[in-house]
Amino acid sequence: MATTDSRKTTPADITAAAVASFEGCADPRLRLLMQSLVRHLHGFAVEVGLTEEEWREMIAVLTATGDITDARRQEFILWSDALGLSMLVDAMAHELPAGATESTVLGPFYVPGSPQRSYGESMVIESGAGVPAWV
Repeated sequence: MATTDSRKTTPADITAAAVASFEGCADPRLRLLMQSLVRHLHGFAVEVGLTEEEWREMIAVLTATGDITDARRQEFILWSDALGLSMLVDAMAHELPAGATESTVLGPFYVPGSPQRSYGESMVIESGAGVPAWV
């Protein structure tokens, strides 16, 4: 990836070349997504000063995730959840009407300030109103 004026290749040069590699993508939306992903991923690496050892460790985590993913277990979805991406995409796709609860990670049963319950403990409302349900 040497430049024509014999200067040292910069991180910006590397990013530009990686972004340009998707120019031939026939699907305009996929091209936009991939080019933006490259710019943001490279920006992250530059921002945090990602070392080779850290990069190898991150690749190992992704490899392990792939190793335990199969037809019934999709671990990358769990990464998406853990990183907040699932909730973000859902929130952008579905504007909530007034008073509605979130449709994924925080809902539909999430209530801010509700009391903490131990595993297996009853969730019966303190007033005892209604018929308890075993879930």
